[in-house]
Amino acid sequence: MIIMKRHIILLALMLGTFGLFSQEQEEGTGDELLRHEWDAGGLLHIDGFGISGRNVRSITYYRKWFYEADIVIMKHPKEVKTSNAYYPNTKSFIYGKKNSFFITRLGVGMQRLLNREPFWGKGLEVRMLYSVGTSLGFTKPVYLYIITDRPGYSGSFSYTLEKYKPDKHGIWDIQGRGPITKGFGELGFYPGAYGKFAFNFEFAQERSKIRALEAGTVLDIYPDKIPIMAKNQNKQLFLSFYISFYIGGRYN
Repeated sequence: MIIMKRHIILLALMLGTFGLFSQEQEEGTGDELLRHEWDAGGLLHIDGFGISGRNVRSITYYRKWFYEADIVIMKHPKEVKTSNAYYPNTKSFIYGKKNSFFITRLGVGMQRLLNREPFWGKGLEVRMLYSVGTSLGFTKPVYLYIITDRPGYSGSFSYTLEKYKPDKHGIWDIQGRGPITKGFGELGFYPGAYGKFAFNFEFAQERSKIRALEAGTVLDIYPDKIPIMAKNQNKQLFLSFYISFYIGGRYN
């Protein structure tokens, strides 16, 4: 009976030692694992730009969960700036654009370490990440300065600020773009979802700091087409490639 108890105790000690060894092997080379991270930065994508931020929780050194939030401006591929050549001192505008479109993403994801930095400040850590979540789309109507008095193509003229109406306002009726702040009281709401896949390249010189470049792709999906343009085909799927730069920190 005593021998059996000794074997049980020895087995328990061996399993415990193996478990600690396995955890140390997974988490690193004996360095203290900083469990919490935060980072924020700016991003550029093929149809606009935005800002992004994350709150990260380390499971092990090689796996991390995170919550993220993005705010991005999404342009239509057919957006082209032009101006009214028949009148002097006109502003540029995008003819046919009914609404500006921007997206707020709220999601959860995971990072996996692919290549560990051998010495802090002297290497590069590469991570693969993926995330999914809610994509909240908002449209803001475009306001333009519309010419109301036409004394002559080369003379002075008067204009008024109006919401763009494609069936009413021709290209020669427009003096220029209105204030970007006009129309926020008339937002349209389009709930959807998104998925993201990217590679993160970290080059910080201290373990407690984050400096990273990230490149990846995002797909935003909506049940309805987003009415950005009046005279071009609109879409409900937005696939964009992006690059971003993050700064942040780690702590326990």
